[in-house]
Amino acid sequence: MGYRPKKRAFMNLQGRRLSYMEDDKLYTLVNFDRSEMTLEVIIKDGDEERTDPKYPFAHLPKNMKKELNPL
Repeated sequence: MGYRPKKRAFMNLQGRRLSYMEDDKLYTLVNFDRSEMTLEVIIKDGDEERTDPKYPFAHLPKNMKKELNPL
């Protein structure tokens, strides 16, 4: 077994600029909490913008899950 550095429980994603479109809404990932497997997401629907602090990791599309790689 090799040395594997411990991953932090909380990860800031703003620098990576991860976002995706779903149902004519733009979802931008802000923070990822590994201990609870939830994300803070900004949802833009036209002119309206709201923040969801407890968006479940399981609701992400497969390509976004690969980008985060929580394990």
